[in-house]
Amino acid sequence: MYNLTEEIINQKCELNNLKTDEWLEKMENMEKEGIDFVNISKIDIHMKKKMGAIIGGAVMIVFMIFLIGMFLWGNSVDPIPLGLLIVLVAIPVVIIVCIIGVLIGRIREIDGGEEDEAAKY
Repeated sequence: MYNLTEEIINQKCELNNLKTDEWLEKMENMEKEGIDFVNISKIDIHMKKKMGAIIGGAVMIVFMIFLIGMFLWGNSVDPIPLGLLIVLVAIPVVIIVCIIGVLIGRIREIDGGEEDEAAKY
């Protein structure tokens, strides 16, 4: 790819007289030889989707940890029955486990391009 851009620059082609068909043919030949041309915008979109999912999941996990801390602090100030405390702490723990599972699935979905395929229809 670097050689192709150097060749275009060395020929000092201007935009109005650039022979795009020839350059596209050279690119296609390079692809047949094994060079991959990466769509950078697609990678950026996938990274943004991943970061959105990770940030959303992290915010909810932090909230659930805060909730567990509040339950434990409240129990230290005014003790409640142990069974009730276990239930109150178990609910956010189950939610955290589910968030992590969904987050892993979402990242796999983004990596697999399932969303891109569904957008075509």
